[in-house]
Amino acid sequence: MQQKWEYLIEKREDGVQDGTLRTMGRQGWELVSEVVVSDPRAKNGHFIRSVFKRPLLP
Repeated sequence: MQQKWEYLIEKREDGVQDGTLRTMGRQGWELVSEVVVSDPRAKNGHFIRSVFKRPLLP
């Protein structure tokens, strides 16, 4: 049987902080990747895009 996944993308200037990461982990989310993306509109000139996944329940 093939596993199906649900994905979530978070976009934040400072990335996902420890407290948020722990909370999402308790909800079953796993951090897949983080990428720094340049954005002149952001206060610090970039944002961090975090991708999470968790198994879909049958």
